[in-house]
Amino acid sequence: MKFTLRRISSILFILAVVAFFSFSAYRRYKTHHIIEITLSGPHWQERMSEFLSQPRSKGRIVFVGNSLTELFDLNILGDSTIINRGITGDFCEGVRKRIDEVISLSPGRLFIEVGINDLVEHVSVKEVTRTYKSVIQRVQEKSPETKIYIQSILPVRMEDSWLTSTADVNEVVLEENEELKSLAKELKVGYVDLHDNFVLNGAINPRLTWDGVHLVDEGYLIWKNLLVPYLK
Repeated sequence: MKFTLRRISSILFILAVVAFFSFSAYRRYKTHHIIEITLSGPHWQERMSEFLSQPRSKGRIVFVGNSLTELFDLNILGDSTIINRGITGDFCEGVRKRIDEVISLSPGRLFIEVGINDLVEHVSVKEVTRTYKSVIQRVQEKSPETKIYIQSILPVRMEDSWLTSTADVNEVVLEENEELKSLAKELKVGYVDLHDNFVLNGAINPRLTWDGVHLVDEGYLIWKNLLVPYLK
């Protein structure tokens, strides 16, 4: 069988399309699997059990998020009644699943920080924003007196791999933060810009992190100072 250049090009194009969709399907499966493992994992479940066992303290300030929030010693904010609802490794979907527990506290103010794990695992900007919107609207419906604040997603500095790179992740972080800023306006909630105070040359300032994602004390002190105007 004689192959013409056009036929070879067509075959190569078809193979490229098949490879692209196969890779996309694999990445979606991998992302879903990681989120599923996290939400059914021991740490997520233990934290939720701990939260549910605590008394319902109404009208307090509550922080909900991932490891950045869980590791935040909120006592530096000068109010020992602030409630920490951070879970290491959590995703937007995890916050959506547990937001009713947060609502049961009838928070006076609610600060949300989540999304970097999603973006690293290639959850789309559209999906992250949609989940944020679902969470906020749920709070507004069930606890209309709660003042809600979206905290922008921080940049990262990580080892590049064949699946992702620091530059790619930080580019998507910028895109997501613009979406969250617009969402805050749409839903009439507060927006706290953390990102610009942590970035250096397009990635997180290495002085403020011990592993490229998580913060050292100096980083948390910057975060604390950025929150002060919203806590008065």
